Amino acid sequence: MKPENVLMDEEGYLKLADFGAAKHLKAEEKATSFVGNPEYLSPEIITGMGHDKTTDFWSFGILM
Repeated sequence: MKPENVLMDEEGYLKLADFGAAKHLKAEEKATSFVGNPEYLSPEIITGMGHDKTTDFWSFGILM
């Protein structure tokens, strides 16, 4: 998640875009891909220990 991927529609609602690297993970499954912009990477991605949807919360926090 980065500022360039947060868009606003004609009614003023925010929309997220660019899900090119998105993955569907099972309940306890973790991804090990190294993708994203360096400014928004979570510690889990940097260390390569596996990450899940909590990485998105990290990116959202950085964005805010």
